[in-house]
Amino acid sequence: MCLAWLLINFVNFAYMALVRDSGCSASDTIRRFTAEQSPHMHNRFRLFFLVMMATPVIAAASTVTGVMAESQFTDNVQISVRSSNGKVIEAFCDMAHRSLCKDAWFVADKDDVRHLKKSMIGRKVTLRYEAEKAGSRLEGPDPDDVFNFVKDLRFPK
Repeated sequence: MCLAWLLINFVNFAYMALVRDSGCSASDTIRRFTAEQSPHMHNRFRLFFLVMMATPVIAAASTVTGVMAESQFTDNVQISVRSSNGKVIEAFCDMAHRSLCKDAWFVADKDDVRHLKKSMIGRKVTLRYEAEKAGSRLEGPDPDDVFNFVKDLRFPK
């Protein structure tokens, strides 16, 4: 919420700085604008830039390092990774990235439910995944439903 407020103030400031006094230097325009708006506007402007510089870049994909955990599925290939803090991340392998999840890692039971082989459970792995709409990649869920999808899967030595 605070970031949205800062963004709105910045857009307002930028608009006013561009529209008003185009013949003046930028610093004169900033001083004049901030003095007219409020005595605290200049500090808000500085705060906005400090917050923007301190805010980490939000990456589209997330990465977790952990161990392969027990997973089971019927139609859609899915893996689970347990991180060091105990959190389990589940991610689907879509058809375009299916080669990342090898069929040899899984074994099917008599009900055609596939499970991760015992030799794979506990194996150290680095998973990069991204939350995306299912689209036509998964059987069953609505195309607008959002799920984690495997983007990269590595087994460190």
